[in-house]
Amino acid sequence: MTQRIWYNADVDYIGAVGISSVREMAELAVKEPDITDALGLHEVEDPTVEQVEEVLNELNIEASRVPAAVLHNERWDGVIATIPLDAKPGSGYVKVLGTNL
Repeated sequence: MTQRIWYNADVDYIGAVGISSVREMAELAVKEPDITDALGLHEVEDPTVEQVEEVLNELNIEASRVPAAVLHNERWDGVIATIPLDAKPGSGYVKVLGTNL
């Protein structure tokens, strides 16, 4: 599975998939300026993995299983778009590590 991390400013949530540890989450987060800023490291010019991991360890990182998204490609007017559909039974689950800030 592809490793991916994201920050949702609307609900102040950082989540990651394809990882198993806070260290791996920190390795992904250090590459994303919006995430390091959300973690309060905006004054640090180039935060290290260790600095990000230290901040993440102070937060309540939780693992949860969510239904895997089912995607469908649709085409109209010569454009192909990937449309997420509702999760369907049997589509599988994905583990998400995340926290609310």
